[in-house]
Amino acid sequence: MSAYYHRNLPHYHPDNVALFMTFRLAGSLPLGILTKLKTERKLDKQKASESRQYLKEKNYFDKYDTWLYQYKDSPKWLSQSEIACIVASKIEELSGKYYHLLAYCIMPNHVHMLIINKLSAKELSPQGKFLKYPVANSLRLLKGSTARKCNQA
Repeated sequence: MSAYYHRNLPHYHPDNVALFMTFRLAGSLPLGILTKLKTERKLDKQKASESRQYLKEKNYFDKYDTWLYQYKDSPKWLSQSEIACIVASKIEELSGKYYHLLAYCIMPNHVHMLIINKLSAKELSPQGKFLKYPVANSLRLLKGSTARKCNQA
């Protein structure tokens, strides 16, 4: 079974499939760039046939990712070893409970992860809660707990 929802990017949560994801620090991209990318994506999506939709989404991600590397005024909190260690520890701690961690890379303003989802949308979390979007719930837990600890540090 797989789950799907859409925010700024489409989110697919298939079972037993490797997922590549990126999350970034708040303020890592200026609102003007985010608005421009979102507008371009919306226009491309309207023009794209269903068979070309994957290529359009990939192109959007590539542009987004490129800006994360290029934007010079981005906060670089993750380049501090204490902050990066907090994030790395939590990524590794959640592996096995929520996902099978294949690889991750902590960049100065964002994180890349390659995981296999361990929890089905039909299953309960280790805390006994029903998970409609298990990957999103795992990331929310990861980002929420690390944000608090990093802010304290």
